[in-house]
Amino acid sequence: MPKHQTKFCEKWLDQKDGNGHIVRWWCKADAKDENAGYCKLCFKAINCGNRGVQQILQHATGEKHKQTACVRFSQEVKHLAPVAVEGTSNPRSADNGATSSTTFLVPKSHVDEVQVSLCIYFFICLFLHFKQHLAVTRHL
Repeated sequence: MPKHQTKFCEKWLDQKDGNGHIVRWWCKADAKDENAGYCKLCFKAINCGNRGVQQILQHATGEKHKQTACVRFSQEVKHLAPVAVEGTSNPRSADNGATSSTTFLVPKSHVDEVQVSLCIYFFICLFLHFKQHLAVTRHL
């Protein structure tokens, strides 16, 4: 095992990966390990202690990452898009412990994330207002 591990470097984030995406769009420093990056698309730590930025760029060539990045950074898709993840356990499966495809909704961009957050905030405010209105009318 090597004595010196490569630490994650912020300068790596300005490079483009093999898919043409800027690494900063999908990667950040791992909060738990100074020798690792963290893929925000795959929700996975990427150890870069031995190969540095090459390990980060290699992660971008993985099939799961490419599929998620294609949906996330697409210029044509304008809404939340389903992303299938193979090999996850399906709790509704007839076979106990069977694996199948699970679908997640992945926001396309920061704008989509903000729009979803605003919708959630609106419904929470509406619920609280309605709840308060019911409490006032019961006392009358």
